[in-house]
Amino acid sequence: MSIVVFDTETDSPNPEEARIVTAYLGLMDLDGNLLMEQEWLVRPEGFVIPDEAVAIHGISNAHALEHGVPLAQALGEIVAVINAECKGPGGSPHIAHNYPYDSTVLDREIRRIGGVGFDMTGIRVVDTLVLDKQLNRFRKGKGARKLINLA
Repeated sequence: MSIVVFDTETDSPNPEEARIVTAYLGLMDLDGNLLMEQEWLVRPEGFVIPDEAVAIHGISNAHALEHGVPLAQALGEIVAVINAECKGPGGSPHIAHNYPYDSTVLDREIRRIGGVGFDMTGIRVVDTLVLDKQLNRFRKGKGARKLINLA
């Protein structure tokens, strides 16, 4: 048994419009040992990473244009790993922070390139944001539930 960890950095807080700038996917065993990890820097094709987003994640448009991979390549590799590891009987749980955001972004990006979307059928999800809201109902303040604070 293992767990799949997934996260994105994007250009917008709105998941309906956000474009993926980076994505991370890791596979860990139950003891926390990293079995596999991959990170994608996505080439911004058809959009410009706004200064507000650069201030958050530090990835400039010029850097992403020079070093990024095509969106279709990144999406294909991400979905292949998630499907292989998480779907079916005995599939690994998919761990994310604010999963509705990342899964919506992933779905909309797949649709932008002409795909049918991200099929979550058969994927067990553990959302650390939901867990924190249940376990620490008194955490207050803007940004208090960011992953870095919870970790």
